[in-house]
Amino acid sequence: QLTLFAAEVIQGLGHAVSMKWVIEGKVRTGTFCTAQGIMQQLGEVGVALATLARIFTIAVQTFASIWWLHIPTKKTAFIIIGVEWIFVILFVGIGFGVHTHTPGTYYATPTPYWCWLGQSFKAEQIVGEYVWFWLTLLVSFSSYLPLFLLHYGIIEEGSAWYAPMVEVDTIDPDKDRVKSKAFSWTPAKLWTAIVYPIVYCLVILPCSIIRWIGFRQEAISGESHISPMVTFVFAVLFTLSGVFNSVIYPLTRPRIFERTGAQAPSHRAEEKVSNESGSTTT
Repeated sequence: QLTLFAAEVIQGLGHAVSMKWVIEGKVRTGTFCTAQGIMQQLGEVGVALATLARIFTIAVQTFASIWWLHIPTKKTAFIIIGVEWIFVILFVGIGFGVHTHTPGTYYATPTPYWCWLGQSFKAEQIVGEYVWFWLTLLVSFSSYLPLFLLHYGIIEEGSAWYAPMVEVDTIDPDKDRVKSKAFSWTPAKLWTAIVYPIVYCLVILPCSIIRWIGFRQEAISGESHISPMVTFVFAVLFTLSGVFNSVIYPLTRPRIFERTGAQAPSHRAEEKVSNESGSTTT
């Protein structure tokens, strides 16, 4: 969560410095434009990858703990975060380091309302942002789909590795896993589990569609004809992703593993699994 908020702060600063262009009434290439481009890409790529890592980690942890009754350790999360930031720093640093010093070429140019990667670097724009947006949506919904199937009984428990073992009241001392008698979510908990991917989709989808329309118009006529008002509305919606993340996370993550009544595991079982796996159950 901290790595996502850090990326959101960088992205927010990248948009906030656009106040300079508002005051001057013009966006110009140069050192300040390049600096904004670096912040924009660090933030946007960072947010995209942090969101992907977060959705992937939560979805996989939810799926694994219900399907295989296995509680993942924190080691996987640290590895994912480390790889994520190494990629972000290398991708942004190498891109700006190589292209900024090319004579007569600016890597960051006016969009025209702020500075971002220039039109000559479409591949970097797509790989550096939009690929991760759509991959995040794909991973999110594909990870939560089995939970729907399990909830409605379309998928049933079995003995094979690919079948869910759904018993939660006892501890298997040989496998150090929590076993469960049944898996059943109320409609409220079921929708709680997928509210994050839905909201993320609503934030990303409009911005992505507008940008792809703009790309198409630029390819045909050399410039985008998207209305400035439309651009600003969806840009503001996109930059509010940090606010949505802050509100949604505490409302969704703790409730995913909630059990009620006879289905709730004992505190002793929770403590044992927590101590042996190195992770905290919720």
